[in-house]
Amino acid sequence: MPAIKEVTCSSAEEFLHLLGRGNKLWDGTRQFWMFRGHSNDDKYRLRPSALREDPKPVLGYSFSPQEGIQPTNQEQKDAEFKRIHEFYWAIDAQGLNVPGDSNLLRTPSGWKTLDDKIKDKGWPVDDLLPLLALAQHYGVPTRLLDWTENL
Repeated sequence: MPAIKEVTCSSAEEFLHLLGRGNKLWDGTRQFWMFRGHSNDDKYRLRPSALREDPKPVLGYSFSPQEGIQPTNQEQKDAEFKRIHEFYWAIDAQGLNVPGDSNLLRTPSGWKTLDDKIKDKGWPVDDLLPLLALAQHYGVPTRLLDWTENL
């Protein structure tokens, strides 16, 4: 059985029936379920906000923000990285607690190190995940998706 199985329901009753412990989807064992539900699946596809076309994400604050999806993956990554860098400095300047704060984030050479790490390992890098989660919470377009274990 695949690790993730997508099941579409056409009614609340059908959805609740599928969640019943006696349903064959449970396979007789305890399962861990993750939910991401919306009333309009056509509008809310499983697409991160940084990669959505409508509304166009604004990837940047005051320093030449990029709007919408960028023409290349490299430009998209650069715009997202720049946006999270600006977000970091904006919340730090307000005296707010920055998750994952370290000397790495406090120097230009640290951000250069992160950029090099991204080139090697891909975007986003683990070092920035706590900051990306906070940014997403405040409406910054990221590549993260929100999920819950609660129905």
